Amino acid sequence: MSQDVLGALSMANVRDYQYYMAERGWSTATVQRRLVSLNRFGVWLVKRGHAKTNPLAEMELPRKRRPLPRVVDWEILAAAVRAESKSRDAAILGVLVYAGLRRGEVVGLSVGDFAPMAATLHVLGKGNKDRLISLPKPAQRMLKAYLASRPEVRPEAPLFVTAAGPRITHKVVTRVVHRIAERIGRHLHPHMFRHSYATELLDRGADIRDIRDLLGHESVATTEIYTHVSAARQRRVVELLEKPVARRPKAKTLAAKEAGAIRSASVPPPKND
Repeated sequence: MSQDVLGALSMANVRDYQYYMAERGWSTATVQRRLVSLNRFGVWLVKRGHAKTNPLAEMELPRKRRPLPRVVDWEILAAAVRAESKSRDAAILGVLVYAGLRRGEVVGLSVGDFAPMAATLHVLGKGNKDRLISLPKPAQRMLKAYLASRPEVRPEAPLFVTAAGPRITHKVVTRVVHRIAERIGRHLHPHMFRHSYATELLDRGADIRDIRDLLGHESVATTEIYTHVSAARQRRVVELLEKPVARRPKAKTLAAKEAGAIRSASVPPPKND
């Protein structure tokens, strides 16, 4: 391989290439893919003996921007769910808005996952990780009303089924959500219910660690993204600047008081004759 080719593969040239891609408005994902390819080429050169070291080994890749979750006012969603007349669809929407389930988690529920006496829902989440969610009373009522139409169903049976009998699919959940979206005149997708659920809990003062457990997140760092979209939380923080603060004693005054207290403690009390 010619030395001209090897010489062109340098950090300076790759940095110029990055500037070129940025000027062209290429996406972060595209830039990442191209830089990774160049880095792999450098690794290949070392393995084949064309270069002693990879000149791009210390290259840093641009980080993808993580978009903030899109949310809808939770009260709007809750009102739309309460107005749903079909018992099955109301129950599906109920576990979306009152439990923040993922679409796949809704599809995978079985009848035995709902415990009416304990008011809980057993959920099998990502990575086959189990979690137990407490259900608010509206969600309980919706599930009970739906199950009342299937009185002899067994615990291992699918919780949500089609009119023909088999378990619902992801498309069914999406269609139910789209029908609600048309009714309220808003763009909705199933995951927006989850975002709105988490943000509403945060707005109402719930601990972020509890929200993490309800959502089934592995790390609280994943849940923390909702702190960026919680207007109520930010308002509570900035309101701290509006409250009057008691004036703090100056350092010299405080030191003098402490010295006086020490001297008073060291003087023995007068003896009684």
